[in-house]
Amino acid sequence: MTPKLYFSNHKLMKLAPIISLIIPFLTIFFPISNQIAENHYKLGLPFQFINYYGEHLPDQTYSLFTWNIFKSHVLFNLPMYILNAILVYLLIILCSIIIKKRFNNV
Repeated sequence: MTPKLYFSNHKLMKLAPIISLIIPFLTIFFPISNQIAENHYKLGLPFQFINYYGEHLPDQTYSLFTWNIFKSHVLFNLPMYILNAILVYLLIILCSIIIKKRFNNV
């Protein structure tokens, strides 16, 4: 008897594009930043897609998205964000295939 998965493969495939857009955005809240120059920081995983230009990063990462800070200190690199989303999407698909094959062989 095979264990019943909570999400069927069909439901996961519907949610995969949404999840792949959300996960890269959430990585900017990790306390990992790369200081490029004295007043230049990069955020985001696995590829850094947000550039912050300022003396130091704000204490709360969500304050990067207040209008005054965003328009004067933040550069959002959309192609790198899309690349992150595609990478996460491919990982979700790969994990889905591996899980499906594993439970079909049991």
